[in-house]
Amino acid sequence: MTLRLLRLPDKESEVGMFGKGSVVVFEDPSDDDRPARVVGLLGMARGTHWATEGGHLLLRVPAGEDRLRFTVWITRLERGAAPEMLAATVSEKARPLDLTAMTTEVGPPRWEEESIVGLESGSEDGPFAVDTLPVPSENPWRVQLRLSGLDFLPGGDAMAACTWDGDVWRVSGLDRADGQLTWRRITSGLFQPLGLKVVDGAIFVGCRDQIAILRDLNGNGETDFYECFNSDHQVIEHFHEFAMGLQTDEDGNFLYAKGARHAQTAILPHHGTLLRVSRDGSTTEILVTGFRAPNGVCVNPDGTFFETDQEGHWVPKNRINWVRPDGRFFGNLWGFTDVTDPSDESQEEPLCWITNLFDRSPAEPLWIESRAWGGLDGQGRSIMRSR
Repeated sequence: MTLRLLRLPDKESEVGMFGKGSVVVFEDPSDDDRPARVVGLLGMARGTHWATEGGHLLLRVPAGEDRLRFTVWITRLERGAAPEMLAATVSEKARPLDLTAMTTEVGPPRWEEESIVGLESGSEDGPFAVDTLPVPSENPWRVQLRLSGLDFLPGGDAMAACTWDGDVWRVSGLDRADGQLTWRRITSGLFQPLGLKVVDGAIFVGCRDQIAILRDLNGNGETDFYECFNSDHQVIEHFHEFAMGLQTDEDGNFLYAKGARHAQTAILPHHGTLLRVSRDGSTTEILVTGFRAPNGVCVNPDGTFFETDQEGHWVPKNRINWVRPDGRFFGNLWGFTDVTDPSDESQEEPLCWITNLFDRSPAEPLWIESRAWGGLDGQGRSIMRSR
């Protein structure tokens, strides 16, 4: 693993190492009066070492089976001061924190307030009745609720919904005759969660940097521990590489789609792909390539997938794709691919193209399996909606 700690003052920074390599000192050659920065490490594991790359200080930690517990400290050092003495003082007085308690001991709830909103019932005079579940735009924390994923909790009378800004809310009262819905914030601080799946009662959230499991350790409804289920996600600072949707197949594996960079050549293998994470979270594999902005994934009963892609560079109009997990290419030459042929023959054609007038941003399809839908039950029809 590589931990990027800080940006160096200058590429020509003078670097000194002390205390058998446990302390690094950087002096900025462009400023003689500015104190040097000192970075130290307590609990240095075998093989751990410092490195500089791209104008940053890195700490490289070797792979291994043992749990590591170490502390990184950063401070300033006045010119003329001895880094050896500072290192000795820190080593003597500082002790690495034991973080175990943070995963076992539970503090008081952070978001006790609840918001009540009324369900807006749809008209019953057509083939479908569409009810609207309003979000509590006015809430105690003044946070946005741009919903990005949802799933129903066991029993069907409540659901969990994540927001683009990093929250997860629990919505209860879905079965109430008076239509009063209770929204309670249970999680915050996630990195652009755009998919949510409830598996055996546990809430899995697909974020830009990981799939996390929300653990309520004391049963008060609020998340106490964010457990990392899988962090194979390849992430850079480019805005467009969203991790969209989160679904499971019949074997319990997780599926999500990864956007490509916007009008720029891919630099990571995950850019513009459909990804499958093993049911235990240990591995991730790329199933197909060539997407631009895939808006989630629909898992079909036969082991294939439906996936929509949004128009833009190399994608002339919105697409509905029928995906077989066999490495096919779906047309975006700026995704991560070894395909260079721009002809139609080099790519898998979509089931259909969708014009902007019909749907300018097609969302995640949904396979209908419910007798409540009558003749559409299990027929492979899908619902599309605009974001």
